[in-house]
Amino acid sequence: MSMYFNSPERILKLREEALKWVGTPFADYSAVPGRDGGVSCGYLVFAVLQASGCCPADLRAPKIGWKDNHGAVDSSILSALVGFLHEGYLLSLHRSDSLRPGDVIGIRIKSCLDHLALYVGPGEFLSIRIRQRVQLGEYAGLKNYQAWRPLEV
Repeated sequence: MSMYFNSPERILKLREEALKWVGTPFADYSAVPGRDGGVSCGYLVFAVLQASGCCPADLRAPKIGWKDNHGAVDSSILSALVGFLHEGYLLSLHRSDSLRPGDVIGIRIKSCLDHLALYVGPGEFLSIRIRQRVQLGEYAGLKNYQAWRPLEV
């Protein structure tokens, strides 16, 4: 299997889809782009990957929410990603692997994997945090993370 974002055209499409979400406020269990919309981290990553053509249009987003992970021992995010691994949509990366556009970044903030971001390109991550808006830029303090690469299915 090869990585999905393997051409300049696909990487450009990823960036275009990511930019549509910049400025969208946080809203748990939501995926509506724009200043009047709302999105959570898991739905943001899924929506951008899907709109970029990486996932089938009829594939439903798994239920991933901040409320499910805040202070939890088990991660609903990790459970959802394991499902995508089994379906062949993602490849688990090693810490020594360089990040590439489209890579999904799972970040451990508290007790479990409780945040997702999307690597868009050199030094740029698409991310939404609670009580903030979607941002595209550097991700300060990225230390405790796991990464997955979207595959061509």
